[in-house]
Amino acid sequence: MATREHPHSRTVKLVRIAFAHSAFAKLPQTEQLFFLRLAHVRNDLRHISYMAVVAELATRADSRIERRVALHQLLFCVRLLHGVLHEGWKVIDSAWNGQRIGRNFVNRLKPEAQAALKSLGKYFSQKNLTRTIRDNFSFHYLSEPLGVPLARRTAMIDPQEDDIVTGLRSGNIFYAFAEDLRAEAMLIAVDPDATSTEAQMIALYESHQAVDRAFCLFSDAVLITIVKGLRPKKEAFEVEH
Repeated sequence: MATREHPHSRTVKLVRIAFAHSAFAKLPQTEQLFFLRLAHVRNDLRHISYMAVVAELATRADSRIERRVALHQLLFCVRLLHGVLHEGWKVIDSAWNGQRIGRNFVNRLKPEAQAALKSLGKYFSQKNLTRTIRDNFSFHYLSEPLGVPLARRTAMIDPQEDDIVTGLRSGNIFYAFAEDLRAEAMLIAVDPDATSTEAQMIALYESHQAVDRAFCLFSDAVLITIVKGLRPKKEAFEVEH
């Protein structure tokens, strides 16, 4: 948990919140497991979001190949973010509604957290971009979505060159044209008339943000509510920026 600091400060102020495991163990097991699963999703979203920020900054590099690699790293994060959000909603729905844990919390959450939960329920109850990307791209390597972009490239009057990047180390191998086709396939899944452009890819990256904000707002509210009931202690400390 970060606290407000001066914008030019060289350190970040943080707080360690600790509680006795014996207190946590007194919670109903369903509540304990819900806490752990929701915390796992929240941590994964945090880690992937940081990766996405680094990749987004690198899309402004001077080198064209560096920009291409960074853009595809950004889309890699997009695929993971949508996949984790989809699975994260399943964690909430299975416990909050399936196990009826929500009855213990609904009156303990602030209106904005309840509104976030409502928006998530509405979003995931209908056809949505998160499910489309999760089902086709996040954790799967399907042939079908690649058919249209592959056919488009083959039918071009002035065909592009297909390229890969390599070096003396295996870690420098990058199958660039394969990622170009996957990126276009993702755009087509969102908009069948889309073409593969950098601006559209950045827009695709931004598409998860409203869902992510609602998920984090709700999950943080639930997790903090549980922790407050465990009589935690706080210890402030600082780290280098």
